[in-house]
Amino acid sequence: MLVRHETGVGRKKLGMQVITLEAINRLSRAISSTSELDTVFESFAQETRSLILCHRMELLTQQGEQLQMAWSVVAPPLAPREPSAWSRTERTALGWVLDHRTPHLATDLTLQAAFEDERCLAQEGVRCSLLQPLITQGQVVGVLRLDSCTPHSYGKRELEVFAHVSGELALAIQNGFLMEAQRRATRQLESTVDELKRTQEALLKSEKLRAVGQLAAGVAHDFNNLLNAIIGFSELALREMTVEGKAQRYLGLVAKLSWQAAGLIGQLLSFARVAPLDRKPLDLNRLLEEIGKMLQRTLPETITIQVEPRHETLIVNADVAQAQQIIFNLATNARDAMPRGGALTFRLTPVTFTEASLDSYPERRPGAFACLTVADTGTGIPAAIRDRIFEPFFTTKEPGHGTGLGLASVHGIIHQHEGWLEVETAEGQGSAFHVFFPIRLIPAEAAASSTAEAVPRGSETLLLVDDNPLVLEPGEILLRDLGYTVLTALDGLEALVAFRAHPGIALVLTDAVMPRMGAADLIPALRTLNPDIKVLVATGYAPDEIRQTLDHLEVNGYIRKPFSQSDLAVVVRAAIDSKGQKGDDR
Repeated sequence: MLVRHETGVGRKKLGMQVITLEAINRLSRAISSTSELDTVFESFAQETRSLILCHRMELLTQQGEQLQMAWSVVAPPLAPREPSAWSRTERTALGWVLDHRTPHLATDLTLQAAFEDERCLAQEGVRCSLLQPLITQGQVVGVLRLDSCTPHSYGKRELEVFAHVSGELALAIQNGFLMEAQRRATRQLESTVDELKRTQEALLKSEKLRAVGQLAAGVAHDFNNLLNAIIGFSELALREMTVEGKAQRYLGLVAKLSWQAAGLIGQLLSFARVAPLDRKPLDLNRLLEEIGKMLQRTLPETITIQVEPRHETLIVNADVAQAQQIIFNLATNARDAMPRGGALTFRLTPVTFTEASLDSYPERRPGAFACLTVADTGTGIPAAIRDRIFEPFFTTKEPGHGTGLGLASVHGIIHQHEGWLEVETAEGQGSAFHVFFPIRLIPAEAAASSTAEAVPRGSETLLLVDDNPLVLEPGEILLRDLGYTVLTALDGLEALVAFRAHPGIALVLTDAVMPRMGAADLIPALRTLNPDIKVLVATGYAPDEIRQTLDHLEVNGYIRKPFSQSDLAVVVRAAIDSKGQKGDDR
């Protein structure tokens, strides 16, 4: 009888071992079935609940000195707990498990709730609770909690099962965390690469624009010399005509068209970012209101214009004519994008950027800026041409209806003002151009009222220096007509010879760039002979660009080509009458 009894006990014990091994195998397969943590937890929970009574299973992962709820599954009558963090403290069963790195089993919380968190569980209705630390490579990565509403639901067998699988579960968690970290790093790397590509594209575009701009500046210089001669000779010829007729009208048209051509050259220089600027404090609110009224009269009645100025004054340091050109060019583009009518909105907004708010816009920088927005409800810009809209001579208009310089010149003018342009557009939904100007924190100067004055004249002796005879001849005649005695020279070396021979010269009017000796070398040589000689510089390039190389020589003024006789008269008189450096600039 004893042998039979022992045999029965052995069979029962063996059967329990088989059940335990099967449970371990099933849980191991669930853990190793995938590397995705969510799928691992779901499979593990499903197998666990098929093996034992479990009303709530929670996976808590170690995050520094705290445990974070990573995943949970709950069955009635228990309710889900809000995801939160548990501090590592000796007063909780969780803290005890982390410190001792061993499982903790409470078989009946109504009798043995030794810790604060266990007493809270008992109030919820939990009667039996098992905490299993998850350890891999000597590091605790989390804790598995099993809660049951029935006392003594877990015992030695459950402790044995979860002790066997806890290492695998810990390794799966650690691998999952590593994979998630790798995914985050990959996403971050992809984001960084995308940002670098955008920055590279912006830089390549900027370099391309700069190269074309340099070419445009050189072409503009040569054209301005030719236009200066055409305008000068036209003025002289018109002055010789005493009888009105077709010839006088034709010559008048020559002069008018030449000034229009000069305006086109100005747009080229704007694109090249070297157009001459007369920058002064400018109230953008006032400018926008004035242009809004003007556009109301010039744009089709099918287009509704809305101006949204700011209550506070927004002052920028800008050339008013160039600022007007920006707005007019953008308004013209908006009009063409709304052939059937629509809404055109002008909006002013003060914006302050910090290092944290620059986002992925390569041209943004920290500081205070005035954002001028020109928005339309037109056709939008097709994605295929968005990267080309600022290229010079690129246009989608029919031949004869656009030069392709509108947006290119806008781009150049804005950068001359230390600003930038951002574009939002979608096909069929319109476009918004955002122009950013640095805000100038001083009150705007009151605009001086202009009064008509007679063209100033003089009787002094002047030395006119230019390597282009077509510029030299009309310039000499125009100055003589103003009462001056004029000497001429074709370059700096000839000018020095003439200057030594005529000590009574009051002013030297010289071209900036000449083959044998330009203004940069001529002016110091003149000042060696006469430290007080007044010098006026004429240029077909941009005065702002020339100033960078000549201002240290105390130039008394600049005039840009082409110029009219009245422009020449004012600048020459101002330079002669100036007491020191820098007279009037035109």
